[in-house]
Amino acid sequence: MASFITQENDWDLRKRQTLSSEMNDADADQITAISIGIIGRAQPYIINQHSLGSGIHYENLNREDDIPESTVEIQSDSGNIMIESPEAGIYTVFIRGIYEEDYYLFLTYHTEDFTDTLTFHAFNQAETSHFTFNIDAKGLTINQAMDITLAVSSQAVGSDSNKTKLIWDVSKDTNVASYNIYAKKSGQPYYSKIANTQDTFFLTEDQWAENDEIETIYYAVSAVDNKGNDSFLSPFVLNSNESSPEIHPVIIEPSVQNVTSDQGELLFNVENVSNLNWEAKTNNLWLSINS
Repeated sequence: MASFITQENDWDLRKRQTLSSEMNDADADQITAISIGIIGRAQPYIINQHSLGSGIHYENLNREDDIPESTVEIQSDSGNIMIESPEAGIYTVFIRGIYEEDYYLFLTYHTEDFTDTLTFHAFNQAETSHFTFNIDAKGLTINQAMDITLAVSSQAVGSDSNKTKLIWDVSKDTNVASYNIYAKKSGQPYYSKIANTQDTFFLTEDQWAENDEIETIYYAVSAVDNKGNDSFLSPFVLNSNESSPEIHPVIIEPSVQNVTSDQGELLFNVENVSNLNWEAKTNNLWLSINS
């Protein structure tokens, strides 16, 4: 039972540059509601400080809504757990999956005057992972966080410059032992793991897309620690020089509809997400999830 979870940097918001994953202002407003959302074939379950749980239990698969003022909505490829008026304390989130594929996780918190969503991108190894977060007078803190940056690029190589090579910066984290490479073709719903290497480059067998006749392929790289845990996915790159944005999913909370951020950059319940003003980032925050 191991994995890492990542803040999704491909579509991180500009206003989060100073937010990271912690609201540590001493004058932070009291959190009035939190929610855990999943888009992908994984199921969330959350336990509060009183050992009460809501969601789909990761062992017996029973549906629970024992946390006071919690709302649970679970489907085959998405899910959401909302807790209104959450008590202070440590919460544990379990993510159960039976497929080796990626998913998106959304942690949304509300105060009387502020709402924001932290977005994470993880690859499930067909097992259960978990992490914790804490609610106190300072706000909401995601625990076991550490900084890492993986800046990935792609280039054409070979005698005819027709193969795709991936290159990334060496991780400064001393626990990194190797790197996983993930890929998906344009139009496919999920990434798949295609290789593991101790090098900081990988030569694929995919053609470099010199024209529209060659299929577009998305790549992402993650770090693997000494225990075999997988880090976040890096920002994606393509088998071409083109900059093609990937359309990302949007989670709709059960009791919070049509929410708009203060700068209009994060929209819920929108009809055309391709019109959103997303901005790519390369500075990741990874969360260690212990077995």
